[in-house]
Amino acid sequence: MLVACFDVEKVDVTGHARLLIDDFEDHDVRPSTPQLAPWSGFSFASYQALPTCDFTAGFKSNFAYSMTFELQSAPPLTTDGVGAGLGTGPSVSTSTVDFSSHESLHFNTKLVLSAPEPPHGIAFAVNFGCKSVDHQTGSVMYGFMVEDRFYPNADWQFVTLALADFEQPTWQGVSMTDPSDCPRLLDGFSFQVKLLDTSESASGTLTIDNVYFD
Repeated sequence: MLVACFDVEKVDVTGHARLLIDDFEDHDVRPSTPQLAPWSGFSFASYQALPTCDFTAGFKSNFAYSMTFELQSAPPLTTDGVGAGLGTGPSVSTSTVDFSSHESLHFNTKLVLSAPEPPHGIAFAVNFGCKSVDHQTGSVMYGFMVEDRFYPNADWQFVTLALADFEQPTWQGVSMTDPSDCPRLLDGFSFQVKLLDTSESASGTLTIDNVYFD
């Protein structure tokens, strides 16, 4: 078990009617919001290949950002999930970012899968991490989080997710005192693809553009 102790600095970005996270028009992996670190790809487990991330044509714009993933079925006896993500977090590693003054997250997205039909158990979600949130006694793997699903396809879509609809995943077991505190203490923000049936495989490219809160 790895245990770390550190002071948490809160970075306040409240008070904005609309907060642009990134429209990628500057062709830069650093988000438009300076409190956030550069975008990067990750996988859920060490046996999975990291996704490839790159700029591509945007929604009625020059640039968007894409994540090309290849998810392989889990090895026998493993308890790791099968998934990948494109994410960011506070630009200061020991800080949190406060997005709680906003009501909704908005973005454009599209999905191109390598196979004609998606696996039965594929899911896409926006995930907010909040390790320092108040919670019942106990701990959870990967830290506390809330998420909400979206449903991309091969055509560009405009997605709106109300922050009030984000929920803690049931597999975490130990409940937060108040899940609505998570956007106030955010330490991670990602777009994720996961396989609910870890015996399946999937590959494709997820693209996002025009990410903002209001």
